[in-house]
Amino acid sequence: MISPKSAEWVDPVYFVGTYFLTALLIWWERDHLADFHLDILVLILFILGKPLEAFFFGLQDDSYACIFIALGLSLALIFSRPRLPKLTARTWGWLLIGILGGMALAVYFAKIFGIYYPARAQVFSWSEAKYATIQQMLSAGLAEEPLFRGFLWGCLRKMGLKDLWIWLIQAGLFWLGHAYAFLYAPYSFWLIVPIGGLVLGLLAWRSRSIAPSIIAHGFANGLSQFIK
Repeated sequence: MISPKSAEWVDPVYFVGTYFLTALLIWWERDHLADFHLDILVLILFILGKPLEAFFFGLQDDSYACIFIALGLSLALIFSRPRLPKLTARTWGWLLIGILGGMALAVYFAKIFGIYYPARAQVFSWSEAKYATIQQMLSAGLAEEPLFRGFLWGCLRKMGLKDLWIWLIQAGLFWLGHAYAFLYAPYSFWLIVPIGGLVLGLLAWRSRSIAPSIIAHGFANGLSQFIK
């Protein structure tokens, strides 16, 4: 989730760590990815996302490590030939719902920004807003959604928990995963992250895919920077 500038080491460590852990989980559960809300579209986005982000937006602090991880995962999957889950017709409708949900979150986030950090939200062109949304989708969305709304959800379901409880637990752990914001952006920690976790979790729950929540994550983080 977006917050004012934190310590320089926080974002690279957080994104590389979650990306690497997710890659390991994808490999480990490669024949059962549907149990974790992962389909072929999510897998393509996860593998190509970081190289595309570096190509279109320039190299970031975490680019080299994530590109190396993506390359290793793609080669491992090619040689192992796992049974990958296919897209279903209902996924495409949920992608649209994900866009609308992300836009709604963006408006809410922008209002919070305007109250506590009025200098942050600025009006730019729609072109810039579009690129910011795509970049957030390829960074925060791909780093966090497979882990929190994918593998965590699937593991808790295998333990016998009901989806309602999983929805609340994943939102709580997502909130704790952003504990660094408590010092650098307390309003983000208390008002933005928990609401985001609940909405994104609801999208993954009802669609049975994290593709809609990845898209919503990108819209929420990216578009909110351009709404006053």
